[in-house]
Amino acid sequence: MRRLGDALEVEAMALYRHVSGRGDLLEAMVTDLIAGLFQNELMTETPTSWEDYLQRVANATRDLASDHPEIFPLIATQPSEAPWLRPPLRSLRWVEDFLSTLQGFGFSDIAAVSAYKAFTSFLIGDLLLHVHSNSFDAIIGRQDGDTSGEKSALSGYPTVDRLSALLSQDHRQREFDDALDEIIERIRTTLTN
Repeated sequence: MRRLGDALEVEAMALYRHVSGRGDLLEAMVTDLIAGLFQNELMTETPTSWEDYLQRVANATRDLASDHPEIFPLIATQPSEAPWLRPPLRSLRWVEDFLSTLQGFGFSDIAAVSAYKAFTSFLIGDLLLHVHSNSFDAIIGRQDGDTSGEKSALSGYPTVDRLSALLSQDHRQREFDDALDEIIERIRTTLTN
């Protein structure tokens, strides 16, 4: 709170007129970021299909994670408005929009909830990995493909050492797109059964 007060050029105690503490401040930041997804360019147009909607939500959320990698992990860890809400779509407003949009495209109650659970599991897992690897690369100052200094640590792990060039390749965007396509196909399959 002191550092925030310094950055805002106010006394830290002045912040307590607006928030009761660090927890409230973090929750307000997370709430604001999640609410901001509705203003994302991808979300301002009416989707043409449920697949289009899921792609828009996934890419808008990915943009949020890329733009705010330090706070995105809080979306996964801060308590949500209800214990059964899943990150990253962890607000009642988002869940309402998600479920009602899918139902508008013909999803039953069970299919919409099942899609919500599968989709949010995909999103949070993929995006936390994305944020973690971006943060790790920034912390150690590594550029894409730069594995210098790692060879000696790998000497006891011959398979990992041999495959390290392949393991270090960055295909996050393609992997995200492929996984998104797979989750959409999985949801499509449940609709036809």
